[in-house]
Amino acid sequence: PPYNAAPVVRQETLEAHPGVREALAPLAGALDEALMQRLNYEVDEKKRAAADVAREFLRSRGLPAGRS
Repeated sequence: PPYNAAPVVRQETLEAHPGVREALAPLAGALDEALMQRLNYEVDEKKRAAADVAREFLRSRGLPAGRS
């Protein structure tokens, strides 16, 4: 299926936490269909934890990845 990733954030959240917009900006256009399929494969077929796959993706882009 097509994967069209887009951040969704409530306006009140953006107003209360202006840094959220900047934090999400590097993800714009970063998840194309091929990459999303590859990430899903890691979770669905290889049975890796979604949090681990997401963390690895974020780190590969030089982005903060939260807890280890």
